[in-house]
Amino acid sequence: VERASLASLEERDELFVARESVYHRLVRLLADRGRQAEAVYLLDRWRSEPFPAISPAPFSAANVLSGLPVVARVFLSLDDELLTWQLAGGEVLLERRRIARRELQTLVQSSRREVRSGTIGAASRRLSSLLLEGFDTPPGTALLLVPDAILFSTPFAALPDPSTGRPLGMEKVVELSPSLRVWSERVS
Repeated sequence: VERASLASLEERDELFVARESVYHRLVRLLADRGRQAEAVYLLDRWRSEPFPAISPAPFSAANVLSGLPVVARVFLSLDDELLTWQLAGGEVLLERRRIARRELQTLVQSSRREVRSGTIGAASRRLSSLLLEGFDTPPGTALLLVPDAILFSTPFAALPDPSTGRPLGMEKVVELSPSLRVWSERVS
């Protein structure tokens, strides 16, 4: 029984990974057509699948943070670009950055090494610029970060805040979640 269970977990993992490129293409297509709320909804629905306790009920990506002092950033690294959505005040805004997935992965690894050594170097500053610049986060607002697999190991709280240069975790409350739905279930 245990071996059969493991096989089904492995099969589920393989299926999840195999579907990843399809979801990425669909999300990019929606983003290209200016349908940002739908792109985030689809991406978040896919990212929530591994969590069976999370409700599959539809939700509005634009309103998931309604009434809360939280700004969310949802990241998706594609082969040739990084898509970053900011959700705040019922709006879903997209910022696109040209960077290859491999280069982004290298930046994350380099930034982790810098942080472990107690320094903030060029990799951490560049990563901070890529991930944190471009959107306003009002003072007193928590920052919910929803990274993809490439970015999940990023030392976000240690990255320099683009506006002050101080570690982000000293400037803001920083939360990480694998998906908006997972975060929403946790806080409700």
